[in-house]
Amino acid sequence: MLPLSNSTIKPVVPYQLEDTTLRGSEPHSVEMGMEINDHCYSSDGCLLALAAKNGEIGLYEIETETFKFAGVLKGHSTEVFSVTFSPDSKILASASEDAELKLWSVHSGEALHTLEASDCVWSMSFSPDSSLLASGNDDGTVQLWSVEDGEMLYTLEGHDAAVFSVNFSPGGEVLTSIDNNERMKSWNLGNYIQGISTKNSRSPERLAEHEFLPLTERNLINMTNREAERLSQVGYDEEDLGLMLA
Repeated sequence: MLPLSNSTIKPVVPYQLEDTTLRGSEPHSVEMGMEINDHCYSSDGCLLALAAKNGEIGLYEIETETFKFAGVLKGHSTEVFSVTFSPDSKILASASEDAELKLWSVHSGEALHTLEASDCVWSMSFSPDSSLLASGNDDGTVQLWSVEDGEMLYTLEGHDAAVFSVNFSPGGEVLTSIDNNERMKSWNLGNYIQGISTKNSRSPERLAEHEFLPLTERNLINMTNREAERLSQVGYDEEDLGLMLA
């Protein structure tokens, strides 16, 4: 269990709910006392984070049969749209309506970095090694951020609508982004990531661009054999993606 009892997070009255017991497979309902936009679990299964419309982030410790209120993270001045934990469960990222991103220490509750995105952020994803954060923005851009120092590393352009979903491949070398016009773009970050430490990185390369088709056509994504082979090399699976190769 993470040492939240020693953190700077302080509970406030509206969030002080009774500990709630989970009973087997019965449906579990909790009155949160706040309007929620998003929620996520930490990878180690110890915490649940809630993104609230009032600009705060509620935290619950997860024990064997209970959700135990742990406290509140305060710092955003507008409603929080998205929250996500890093794969190593050490960092919580949050994004608010005013295009502000915050990286929080899960151990201390401290806001480590405040980042200014190019527009309102709808989606975030950490790289598998927890070193990078990608944000999908309302202006159609995808931005890459350094988790260590909060530096904005690169802006990926090409979407003509808000980016509602971003995700790294299991190996971390490919980033996919999907916009509100049902278009997906995939970006090869391999050479770029390898060169960050040497300050000699090349620009991320766009691997492919795909349009989502009706599921009834069993054609979720169209791509060439070459593109599919490149994605499979970094961990994507044809069956998982539901690919129909051209």
